[in-house]
Amino acid sequence: MSKRKVTLDKSELETLYWAESLSLGEMANIFGCTKHAVHYMMIKLGVPRRSMKEAKLGNCPWNKGRPWTDNIKAKISLSKIGISHAPHSPRTKAKMSKKRKERWANDPNYAMRVINAKNRRPNKSEQKLIDLFKDKGLPFKYVGDGEVILGRHNPDFINCNGKKEIIELFGERWHNASEEQQLKDLYAQYGYKTIVIWYKELFGSDWQSKILDKVEIG
Repeated sequence: MSKRKVTLDKSELETLYWAESLSLGEMANIFGCTKHAVHYMMIKLGVPRRSMKEAKLGNCPWNKGRPWTDNIKAKISLSKIGISHAPHSPRTKAKMSKKRKERWANDPNYAMRVINAKNRRPNKSEQKLIDLFKDKGLPFKYVGDGEVILGRHNPDFINCNGKKEIIELFGERWHNASEEQQLKDLYAQYGYKTIVIWYKELFGSDWQSKILDKVEIG
């Protein structure tokens, strides 16, 4: 793979490294440069590195190397009483979303590079749906590995039995209600009906029956 010089943005480096938990090599594949170039830019822009312990645990705090604000201290306090993994603030999520959308809009190959670089799908939640659909004989195929791209978006599941239906799995940490309708409208341009399943719906003693009802009605 040929490498090229690129100008890397601190905010995007932080997003990919800390929020998306990508390695330097994975980030290099996305930017089309060497991992040494990514490392150099992280040092130059002041983006802190994960410790070996953090990398092994996959538990990388966003605030490493930064002064603790009152907001961060409050989140730490909540985690100590059992309320952990507080979601990003609306401002942070909007900033991260804007950066990703800019990359996707300006680089047609960005989506595929991100998907190929991460190379960790399906995740546990998607696997639950894969197992459910297989067990119940539902004609939905997992295509979240980049097999299908529509409008620079990669659906999670697609009907493989002739119907133009898509199923997307949304995590509350990364998506909001307005994005659900936006994605439905986008896929509708290609003739697809979209069913959105939220992460919280995958829990509870009756989660399977609720998902099946949603898929059949959707």
